[in-house]
Amino acid sequence: MRSLGDNVLNPHSGHVRVLPTLQLPDYPEIFAAGDIIDWAERKLRFKAELHGTVVAANILTFINGGVPKETYKGSFEAIMVTLGPNGGAFYLPLFWGWGLCLGGWVVSKIKAFTLQVPAARQFMGY
Repeated sequence: MRSLGDNVLNPHSGHVRVLPTLQLPDYPEIFAAGDIIDWAERKLRFKAELHGTVVAANILTFINGGVPKETYKGSFEAIMVTLGPNGGAFYLPLFWGWGLCLGGWVVSKIKAFTLQVPAARQFMGY
């Protein structure tokens, strides 16, 4: 990425700078998604899926001669950490800095037992 020029990467974080269409500002034919993008959000699997949806739509528009218009607006900032198949913690921010923290039983039902592999497979059409 550095070979594309000094303006491509954020000098502080090393992430790739992108427009809301997830295109590189100086290279509209290049799109970026996932943990690599310079976006003020936590780097989480489900967010990469959201990025991918925007990028896929914009690439199709671009290769058909159009101007990409789909934009990424970000999403909520929840985090779920597993600790083995039956444990973990889930934090969901709510209002004015307050949040909801749930424990192992909830996390095991949502993520810990399968690590959300079935959900990822379904999203990808497998």
